[in-house]
Amino acid sequence: MVASSFTSTMRAAVCWTSLAMLRECGATCTPSGSTLCMKVNIFAGEAGYYEFAGYTGPSPDIEVRIGQTYTFDQTDPSNWYHAVGFAYYPDGAHGETWGADERDEVEGMGELLYKINGAATTCPDAGDTGLDCYEPEFFYPRGDWMAKNYTAELTITQAMADRSHGGVIYYFCHIHSKMSGRIIIRNADGSNVTQANGQPLTSPQELSLDSVPTMDAFDTKCGTTGASAYADGGQMECATKFLPGTHDTDFEECMQAIDCMMNKEMRVVGFDSHQSPIVTFMQQMIPHHANAVNMAKIVLKHAPAEVAAVEDLEDIMWSMVNTQNFQIHAMRNYLASHTSYGQTTHDGVPLMATSVGEHCDSTLDVDVVIAPQSPSSSPTAAVTGCTPSETMLCMKVNLLAGETGYYEFAGYTGPSPDIEVRIGQTYTFDQTDPSNWYHAVGFAYYPDGAHGETWGADERDEVEGMGELLYKINGAATTCPDAGDTGLDCYEPEFFYPRGDWIAKNYTAELTITQAMADRSHGGVIYYFCHIHSKMSGRIIIRNADGSNVTQANGQPLTTPQELPLYAPATLSGVDQACGTFDVAPFAGGGARQCNERFLCGNLDTTFEKCMQAIDCKMKEEMLSYTTMDSQNKVAVFMQQMIPHHANAVNMAKIVLAHVDAAAIDSAIEEGGFSDMLSDIINGQNFQIHQFRNHLASIGMLPATTMTTTTTTTTAVEEFPTSGQQRF
Repeated sequence: MVASSFTSTMRAAVCWTSLAMLRECGATCTPSGSTLCMKVNIFAGEAGYYEFAGYTGPSPDIEVRIGQTYTFDQTDPSNWYHAVGFAYYPDGAHGETWGADERDEVEGMGELLYKINGAATTCPDAGDTGLDCYEPEFFYPRGDWMAKNYTAELTITQAMADRSHGGVIYYFCHIHSKMSGRIIIRNADGSNVTQANGQPLTSPQELSLDSVPTMDAFDTKCGTTGASAYADGGQMECATKFLPGTHDTDFEECMQAIDCMMNKEMRVVGFDSHQSPIVTFMQQMIPHHANAVNMAKIVLKHAPAEVAAVEDLEDIMWSMVNTQNFQIHAMRNYLASHTSYGQTTHDGVPLMATSVGEHCDSTLDVDVVIAPQSPSSSPTAAVTGCTPSETMLCMKVNLLAGETGYYEFAGYTGPSPDIEVRIGQTYTFDQTDPSNWYHAVGFAYYPDGAHGETWGADERDEVEGMGELLYKINGAATTCPDAGDTGLDCYEPEFFYPRGDWIAKNYTAELTITQAMADRSHGGVIYYFCHIHSKMSGRIIIRNADGSNVTQANGQPLTTPQELPLYAPATLSGVDQACGTFDVAPFAGGGARQCNERFLCGNLDTTFEKCMQAIDCKMKEEMLSYTTMDSQNKVAVFMQQMIPHHANAVNMAKIVLAHVDAAAIDSAIEEGGFSDMLSDIINGQNFQIHQFRNHLASIGMLPATTMTTTTTTTTAVEEFPTSGQQRF
């Protein structure tokens, strides 16, 4: 390879940008001979590749000199989820291949220093380089991450050159694998690198490095990876339509191709031999995630202005690309190290970490009827770290109780129970339990409070007066600049932080019941709800201080004595009880919308396999039926496709939670990584589903819940779920 050079003309390119929202020009990076302005081109490959202002193409060679310090500036928003690292081997901490051990990195004192906002990091884990303070922030919400500037200062030393292979070290991404590029070391005078005494290096042979893949015309047009063969007319094309209407635009052709690709690649072999639900989950989820990544890339490439015009959608798109690619890499690492999986073969060839279907045809020749399971009703189990009392309410979220789950309380029976309170008392709603992640509790005078009466509606009045509500973190009132009277705007954002960081703290909300609150209520009832997910409300029934039915202070009836209607928690079918899913029964064996094709290879003779078959059927049917035919609104089509797509991922994660021992889940990936992944899929993707519904409802394009595969109506979803009854 020939190293790229940096010219004065290139230095003039100061405010170069990514597709993401730009920081102000003054906060961008000005490249120079020692300042390397980085961004990530997500369209250049599966996870994207680093690019540098003034250099040509992805993963360019960077030339450096001994004795010089180089600043790798990650100011550009595209660097989110791509903390740069440096190593003596390609891919450094990721190892030589999927699931391999870490390899030596550049990490000596005086060689590498990470900085945030221009200062060395100071967290307890800073160490010599600050990496363990720097990298974790790349997992924080994109808006929080973009509020800071991130740089890595690399000082080239003789010791570094001596330890290198052929005078080359490598930049890589600490979060995503297969993104390495070469850093070519020169002597201080620019000559070919040698030992300090002028002798050749002891390891003169450079290591091999995978080249950046060449994108073909179709993937270049679409912004995708690996979709060409599945396009109409391609070698792997599908006869089935996954997108309704005439595919006469590039956007529609690209969407059809990636849906075809997912349909075939999810049809995997193996469960009959390895018998691992976790492995099968990963085998299906990898191509499923790849579809989501490709779909987000298509929309970012073909409708960037439309994406930017929808509040928070750009953040969601980048989250889908980066988070799901990160999870793909984690799953490949697991598969590569799983013995039984590695012994599974297809056509005589052992499966590898990157193996995907199509491993069998779509003929369904087995019984996939799921034996229904009866619901159980018992008091909610104790919450570790919280002791319930009359004024201490220990909360958890039962993710399997409905689409997004429902709040439960230790000592109370069932989801969304009524909570009775008395005027003058303060009640602590304790959210210590890990299941509360992504479920910051709120209180309102109407069901669903800040979410409004229905999808896309305006916010409604919340309980938020001084002296009525106080949010605390680790037992103390919050103190961020946005704390206000209640502290909510410090409390809620932390529920989007990485699960491990969130679990390290305790979160509580103190609700003081006042006469004014009772007077403002409807029929003496206020509501707890989730600030992040809609349709999770429950009743808080106010009593007078002596426990009698609530009245005005003078003993007269409340001026608004009529309680508001509240939807009941969804009633799960026997099939959903057996699977751990939501709304899957019509698509299971014997259901009204059962598919006459298989989505998983093998005998399908276990409940786990039959549940997986049912949810994949549901996704295929609804991705077609939910999507408006020949719509010109690319963002709306994306959302209509993504709602059932996300619902499939959520249901798949729930099936694992319902069918695999919790200890096995927690130990599957180090430091509880698989538990974090399942929680992120369920909570993060349900949150995005709700964002999509809100937008679609606001433009009159939200699909109805009762649709057939031939219907493309855009009737809004009913406010109250059809599976439950209104509660008064």
